[in-house]
Amino acid sequence: MDLLDALTLRLKAAAHPSYFATVGAQLPGVDNRLGVPMGVVRSAAKDILRSGSGDAFLEEALRPGRPVMHEAALVAGLVVCGLPTRDFAAKLELAQRFLPAVTNWAICDTFATGFHEVRARREEAFDFVASLCRRAGEAPEAPERALWPTRVGLVLVLAHYAHADWLDRVRELMADPRPLAVARTTYYGSMGWAWAHQVLSVVDSAGAADFLEGLVRSEKIDPLTARRSIRKIRESYRASAEEKEALVARFRPLLPARIEKDVPNRKPDL
Repeated sequence: MDLLDALTLRLKAAAHPSYFATVGAQLPGVDNRLGVPMGVVRSAAKDILRSGSGDAFLEEALRPGRPVMHEAALVAGLVVCGLPTRDFAAKLELAQRFLPAVTNWAICDTFATGFHEVRARREEAFDFVASLCRRAGEAPEAPERALWPTRVGLVLVLAHYAHADWLDRVRELMADPRPLAVARTTYYGSMGWAWAHQVLSVVDSAGAADFLEGLVRSEKIDPLTARRSIRKIRESYRASAEEKEALVARFRPLLPARIEKDVPNRKPDL
């Protein structure tokens, strides 16, 4: 029995029907899952790292063509994040190898928010992050194919680049037509873009509003993603009531009151 098989047995033993049903409502279409609480997933990743078998485990878990359960992919992402770094460039290459395992928002967000080393090495990591956000350029006729790499890039931005010194560069990246194309054509790309905009608005709310207005007026951003960005700020406890009211008043005349139901980035049916 190899390390991945042993992990799968451990996860199956920790699976719980009620958790499977609860999480299932948030992960439509994700059928290869067991229903394991995140506490168990994180504990399993820590045990692999403590044992010193992280590299060997990833060789098995990231082997092309090998089936991996949803929770095992979560563990693999956490192991990638937690491996001791001898060479950061090699760490980014390992992260690149992990990307095919990112097939839903839970794996994406767990990995990207947990990759804390990016925050400590923002400059070194930025080209990698930017390449993810611009992945739609590889198939411009079908930007939806770049959904998960793009969302990983956007979540890396919001988790690790929400700093005044980086606002100009990350806004330029978010205004790029390639991540905006993914936002326009996919629900999870749209929500990732809106979430990133909301987090960056905490650093500079006035600049964020100006930035979004520029995208709206130039029609570079689709109306639904723009509305989601505003809603994210309105739902945030980090924006004042006055800021929220001003934002609504500012964008009400700029955005349609209704969005067509058949837009490609509508919320998927559960």
